[in-house]
Amino acid sequence: MNNQKINWALLIIGGTVVAIICVFVFFIFAGGETVSKNNTIDRSQIKDVYAEQIINSYNQKGIRVHAAFEVDNRSGILCVILVLFFDESGNPITGYYDGSPIQNPGQVSVGQEFTPNLSHVEASKMFFVSAEALHLENGNSPIKYQVEIREVSSGALIAKSELYSFTITE
Repeated sequence: MNNQKINWALLIIGGTVVAIICVFVFFIFAGGETVSKNNTIDRSQIKDVYAEQIINSYNQKGIRVHAAFEVDNRSGILCVILVLFFDESGNPITGYYDGSPIQNPGQVSVGQEFTPNLSHVEASKMFFVSAEALHLENGNSPIKYQVEIREVSSGALIAKSELYSFTITE
């Protein structure tokens, strides 16, 4: 009788160890990439993002954001890439930037729609937002920005960058 209790305990411990090993092996072979609904690996990502302060051809002072990205498994699907702006605490900067037809409602942002024509697309875009639209004080103003790619029809998030910091001099 005592022997049966030990066997059940060993079976439970052994099953737990096997489950942990299976999860570990899955993440090693998946490489941390997302597996989509149709069992394909989605390698969509945002890479090489940086900002610079410029004066554009209309003599407006502002920020130009460069973003390189990859989009996987979205051939023929309308997508949007957005640059969203935040204050130094990470709160969305509210307002509207009239320099962009594509926006995140209620938040200063700039974006552009695109439709990948291949199953894997690598591209880069540049976006400009005026310092005036960011409602900055005179002097050095720290802000943050983030780049997102979404499907237009469903709003599904495809890729999202980290939150980057930038200081603009007004």
